[in-house]
Formats: sequence, structure tokens, C-alpha cells
Amino acid sequence: MRAPVIQKSLDSQWTSQQGHPREGTIMMVTDNGPFLSKETMMKLYTIGYGGRKPDEFLWLLKRNGIRAVVDIRLRPDRSSMGTYVRARTPGKGIEGWLSRAGVQYFSFVELGNLFLAFDDWQSRYRNLMERAGDLLAERLHGVPPPFCLMCAEKSADRCHRAILASYLAERGYEVEHLE
Repeated sequence: MRAPVIQKSLDSQWTSQQGHPREGTIMMVTDNGPFLSKETMMKLYTIGYGGRKPDEFLWLLKRNGIRAVVDIRLRPDRSSMGTYVRARTPGKGIEGWLSRAGVQYFSFVELGNLFLAFDDWQSRYRNLMERAGDLLAERLHGVPPPFCLMCAEKSADRCHRAILASYLAERGYEVEHLE
């Protein structure tokens, strides 16, 4: 196993190969990929909207100080619960509803579950994250913390967001599932 080497800092300054960080360092690279340093560990939440009334959903976000929701559904334009549909125009649907509540909305379909139709979807999604997780999760670094990964399944144990959250926890994120 190679020693962690600081990759990049907020002010785009590089550190020495000995791993002595310059001020503002946020990322390290390890054998497991990018890792947040302890000083800059970020908290993320996960939530499923299935069976939740919009008021309960919003209350959970606000109670935990969540500033942004990252929609990780493969098809955010489809939902059996109309409030949670991503509309064609940003002022409508979930994006408009969250915006009016002061919460930013991001849709990262690349983090959606491509394998839902398979009985072994969990192992397939886990394998995908092991092989391409750094690339797939790259845009999360631009989301203001604390943020919340959102999918339809109410229980994290039955949703791919738990696998994604576990992957991110291995890279330094602190994770809490809102049930």
C-alpha cells in the first residue's frame, strides 16, 4: 500500500511528494482513491422519499441543515408521487419546490441504479462503484455541504444509495441515513 499523497487544495496549490500539505488542502489520494482529510471531512445524508409526505421530507432536510439534495435516480422525470418529479422547467416539480424552500437541487443520473432489473443488483452496483466510482462520483465535490443523496426507496437498506454512501464513507465522508 502506498502512502497517501495530497492531490490538490482549494487554492490549486500542490503539496510536496512527502505529503506535507499546504494550507487549504482538502483531498488525498490513497489506494482506495480520493480521500477527504480529517480536517475537511464532510457529512452527507441519504433519504428516500417513498411513502413520505412532502412536509415530512422537507422537515427532515431542514432539521439536519441540509443545503442541497442530489437526486441519484436514473429517471428523475418519472415518479409515482408528483411532488418528486423533475419537471422540464426548473421552477416546477421537485427542483422548484426545493428551491422555494431554500434547498439546492442537483440531478446526477450517472449515480442511478442501472441494475435494478437484476436479482443481484446490489453486487452489480457495488462492482460498478469499485471500478468507476471515482469518475461517477466526481461531480459530488462541487455540491455545497451538507448535502443529501436522494432516491425513491424509503429504506436505505433496500436502495443503491446505501452502497454509494458506503463507497463515499470509505473515502472520508461521514454518512447518516435519514429514515
